[in-house]
Amino acid sequence: MRTIRELILAIDVAEKQHYPYWLEQLQQKERLYALFLEMQNPEHKQDADVCRAYCGKEKSTAYSKAKLALREELSDLLFLQRFSRQKKNGKEERYRQACRNLLLGRWLMQDNHYKASEKLLTRLTHSTDEYDTRLFAIEGLSLLRYLYAMVRGEKQKYIRAGEEIQKQLKIHEAELALSGRVEGIFFQILTKRELTDQNREVQAALQWMSQFAELEFTPLMVHHSFFIRVMNELSQNDFAGAIEACHHAIKKLKAFKGKGLTHYLRTFKLQLASCYLQLDMQDEMEETLCWLQKHTPRSGVNWIVVKELECKWQLRRGYYRESWRLARKVQQANVFSALSKSHQERWKLLEAYAYLFHTGLSGEEPETRLSIQKLLNDITELSQDKEGYNVSMLILQILFYTKFEKQDYLIDMIESLEKYIYRYLHKEKTPRLYYIMRMLLLLPRHGFNPRICRKKAVNYLERLRQSRLSRYSYEVEVVPFEKVWDFAMHLVEMPRYRRLPGCRATKVSPLRGCQGVG
Repeated sequence: MRTIRELILAIDVAEKQHYPYWLEQLQQKERLYALFLEMQNPEHKQDADVCRAYCGKEKSTAYSKAKLALREELSDLLFLQRFSRQKKNGKEERYRQACRNLLLGRWLMQDNHYKASEKLLTRLTHSTDEYDTRLFAIEGLSLLRYLYAMVRGEKQKYIRAGEEIQKQLKIHEAELALSGRVEGIFFQILTKRELTDQNREVQAALQWMSQFAELEFTPLMVHHSFFIRVMNELSQNDFAGAIEACHHAIKKLKAFKGKGLTHYLRTFKLQLASCYLQLDMQDEMEETLCWLQKHTPRSGVNWIVVKELECKWQLRRGYYRESWRLARKVQQANVFSALSKSHQERWKLLEAYAYLFHTGLSGEEPETRLSIQKLLNDITELSQDKEGYNVSMLILQILFYTKFEKQDYLIDMIESLEKYIYRYLHKEKTPRLYYIMRMLLLLPRHGFNPRICRKKAVNYLERLRQSRLSRYSYEVEVVPFEKVWDFAMHLVEMPRYRRLPGCRATKVSPLRGCQGVG
């Protein structure tokens, strides 16, 4: 059996020769082993001073907790279970590293400690929910076997363990490279709406990822590779292809048969829900929502995302009262304040649509009336999306003025709306937005006469129904545009609705509450 100092020197040499990934941490490890030496022999005070300089002051959290842990002789197994669950931040991380290295030295000197640690690390590689902790367990297990075989002089085990380390390093480095590349691609895909740009980025990503095909046996690789494929299908508006890719990914992920997969599965379930929402697939959508509600904790942003899909689904199914109540409930949740401003504005938009359709169709008027002017003034970031959310706001504004018989406001807006359509909306690029705006513009042009408006809108309505859905339709179309038109007709067909003679606007005023109108 080697002495403690010989063991440390052997570990350092082995790491330099066979484990280059840990070279950056070598100096730190030497200081931590110095702390271990002080625990074994008080004569090593000089080395202990170096360790204290690393850990901070003598009474720092890292130093005192590590020292206390050894003095009280806590169970190694229980101790590792405790710090393996801690988050990586500040002093707690230094404490975690110190304890891990101190325990490693003790394990290598005693067979029972080695077996206990090997058993625990093996279990962590399959059961942990955190990818970083799982990766630490995999690397730690390989290193532990390697060093143990080296100390015992078992050459064949030494060689096999060294090969396993190199294999794990290859996977880890590939995953890190892929994660960085894919995160950048995700950002570009999710923030661009030009299909050609999206397509180019996705195709480049798929081609680049082909070199990692043999590494698809890890959950992270499956998640990234299939998510790129799903984005590729969605960029071409192929919802059926995206659904197929999601199901394939879920099947592959479930094959791992371990814990820690919920995060990856949730990604594809959310994509499935958005596709089902687009295609109005009722049974599949309700089944997916049920799974998401069951496996999404209420304390995070993912819960808000699931509730947003649920609210939009209720709007599409015509459950306006329920969606209005849900929108108000979510905005009162504690986690709502942590959302970005644009995300909060999306919820205000959902609430406004649900309120308008509920009151317009049911005839009920809540005690607290929604102020359209205040709403439009509050929504500032979404109004910058001229080919998307700002159109949703314009549609909402037109419907509000129609419902409350503020026809003069709409007549004043005719020319401004014409300029907006000409500048931002096009038949080829945004056909559904173009046709619904043309249809709603018929209302003030023809004096809100339902018979004339229906007749003039026949061709527009037919083209609207034939227009392809886009990836962003479910976001911009808070309520399907066919139902928006039916709702507008319902308002002007009410018996006491005030109608005007057909008109052409000569007075131009800015669209109230909406920015950037040409």
